Amino acid sequence: MKKNTIIIGIIFSISLFFISCKLDVKPENTLHRPDVEVQNSGILVTGTYTSSDIQYINVFRKDITNNENPINIGIIFPSGFNAENKTFSFTDTTATEGNKYVYFCRYYEGKFGYYQTEYSEEKIAPAGSSPITLSVDPAFKLSYSDVGKILSLDGTDPTLSQSGTDAYDFALVATNGNETQCFYLANKEWKAEDKDGTLVSTKQWNLQVLFPESFLNTEIEILGLVGQKKVINEDDKVQRIFWTPLVSIPVEDANHTIHDNKFYVNIPKGTNGIDYGYFK
Repeated sequence: MKKNTIIIGIIFSISLFFISCKLDVKPENTLHRPDVEVQNSGILVTGTYTSSDIQYINVFRKDITNNENPINIGIIFPSGFNAENKTFSFTDTTATEGNKYVYFCRYYEGKFGYYQTEYSEEKIAPAGSSPITLSVDPAFKLSYSDVGKILSLDGTDPTLSQSGTDAYDFALVATNGNETQCFYLANKEWKAEDKDGTLVSTKQWNLQVLFPESFLNTEIEILGLVGQKKVINEDDKVQRIFWTPLVSIPVEDANHTIHDNKFYVNIPKGTNGIDYGYFK
C-alpha cells in the first residue's frame, strides 16, 4: 500500500511539473511587445533586435478607435546597425489626432522565417497629428493590356496630401497568393527616371519588368496603391520606409476578363519588391 502511495505521489508530481511547464510556454514565433511613446512628432515605436540574422522588420498599426484591421505602416532594414545598440525605433507620423492605436512588429530572419511581437499598449495620437493620405477619384482605375503586359493609369491622377518637405512616392501593392510585395511606381508628380536618369512623366508600366520571377505564371492580384517614403538615418545607417494606408484600386482590361483584380502575367524578369505581407 505504501509503495503504491509513493508511485502515485511521483506520478502526481511529474504531472504537475509538465502542466506548469505547458502553462508557461508561449508560441516560439511570438515576441515581447514593443514599447510605444507619444511625442510631438508622432508615436515612437521601439523594439529590440533579436539577432544579427534579421533582414528586415515590418511595423503594423491597429486603429482601436475605429476597430480597423492592422495595416502595414513601414519597414526597417537594419543592415549596418551598431551591434552594441540592441534596439530600433520607428516614428509613426501618419496617425490621426485623438485616435487610439496599438502596434506590433514582424521580424524576418531568412531561413528562420518570421517572428511577431505581441500588441503594444494603447496610445492616443497627439494633437497636431495628421495622416498623409492618398486621394483617388471614385472613377479612377488601372487598365491592363495583355499585349505587352502594360498596366496604366486611367482617369484623374491620384494625389498625395503632403507638405513640400515630405518625399512620399507612389507604389503598387500586389500579391501572387504566397507573397505580397510593394513596388515603386513614380514620384509624387507621377514622374520617374528613364534609363538616362532623366525625370519623365510615367503613367504606365511593363509588368514583365516590374514584377519578380516569383510572380511568374501565377495568379496575380493588384491590391491597390500606397504612398511610400524612404529615409536613411545618417547616425545609424538604418533604412526606414514609411507607407500610407493602402487604397484599393479596380483593374480592368479591354475585354473585361479581369475579375477581382486577378490575372496572369507571363515571363516577368524584374526584381523583388518590398515585403508588404501580413503574418498571423
